[in-house]
Amino acid sequence: MVVTKNTQSSKSSDLPTFGVDVSRDMLRAVTGEPRDKTLAKRLSGSDALVLNVEILPSDLPKLCEELYEAFQDDAYKANFEWIDHLALVTDAESVSKLNSLLEKQLVAGDTSNTHMAMPEAIDWEDVDAFRIGGTRKEEYEDLDLDDYLGRLGEEKSEITIERLRSRHVSVRFSRSSEFDSRWNVYQCLVTEQRLGAQLHVLIEGRWFVVSDSLVAKVDEFASSLPGPTTALIESKAGEIEAKYNARLADSAPSHLLLLDARIKRPGGASSGIELCDVLSASGEFIHVKRKTRSATLSHLFAQGAVSATTFVADGTFRDELRKVVEAETEEPQRTIWLEMIPDGKSFVDRSKYSVSYAVIANSSRSGTDWLPFFSKLNLMQNGQQLLNLGFRVSVSRVAITA
Repeated sequence: MVVTKNTQSSKSSDLPTFGVDVSRDMLRAVTGEPRDKTLAKRLSGSDALVLNVEILPSDLPKLCEELYEAFQDDAYKANFEWIDHLALVTDAESVSKLNSLLEKQLVAGDTSNTHMAMPEAIDWEDVDAFRIGGTRKEEYEDLDLDDYLGRLGEEKSEITIERLRSRHVSVRFSRSSEFDSRWNVYQCLVTEQRLGAQLHVLIEGRWFVVSDSLVAKVDEFASSLPGPTTALIESKAGEIEAKYNARLADSAPSHLLLLDARIKRPGGASSGIELCDVLSASGEFIHVKRKTRSATLSHLFAQGAVSATTFVADGTFRDELRKVVEAETEEPQRTIWLEMIPDGKSFVDRSKYSVSYAVIANSSRSGTDWLPFFSKLNLMQNGQQLLNLGFRVSVSRVAITA
């Protein structure tokens, strides 16, 4: 999931003021004052650098030499090494090979590593519909790659990178009856591909290579997580999450409680939260999601962190959950489940609970390689938060049977 944002402070400030997350944020552009005030009053830029400086034309060559020397210097790594987590791929041969990998996957209808996203921030409240080139005048509620490939039908076999670059993505805003052509399809693709041993990502029409250190850190965290203590059943082909959750709860009714769609509003909150899909008598908050694209998994991992935090911090939320248990269970199980959910005035012993992520996915890959890299990065972010809270965390893949 790509999130684009601009952050500006009311006055010159250090980097921590902006809340930059060094393991997931990519710095695209920056404006600020240089430490060396003789260099310039202000610096601004991304690929190119803009300086505000009073200088004689005859002194420009010397300034350019200083800038080039600074460009080659790696002293920035002492404090800003994280900037290199994503580096732009400028080698034409590598870009061509990566494009070829993406092209073959799209022709085959394989979207396991790819989805669509707007390459710039626009106001969603103002968006009425989209049009994507190649499907004539059909309208889309969202930029959905699977939907797009499905509507292409047999023309999917004719996909090329050149055609993706020539096909436009248009937006109709609620204030207008006309579609505004904003980007091409290639610019809206987000994908991750491996070239040799290195991981690459396509963002906003440009390829980046992910640093080995970040990949190793994320893989190490994901592989360190144990499997669930609850025995998970397999999913059936075409089965929706709600039916799987119900079957899972029915597989061990004395040990598992179905809480899917039991959404309760914490005290003072504007929206409700679901504690989990299935609660186990051993204290597992089991969250289930079918793997369709990385955005759905990002939601899954965030949901687990938010619900667990709310469970600990908000007594009103726990009282509402207890009402659900009292209404939907019978003795002797009712007492067991009420003991699992302390009332609003009681202490919550976090060591008794764990958050279990169950992802329904078909894959022959071992370990956690069936998870896309950026999904694993999101898992690490939310998982570390849960571990710091005192919860145990697990992740597992639920196989799909024919």
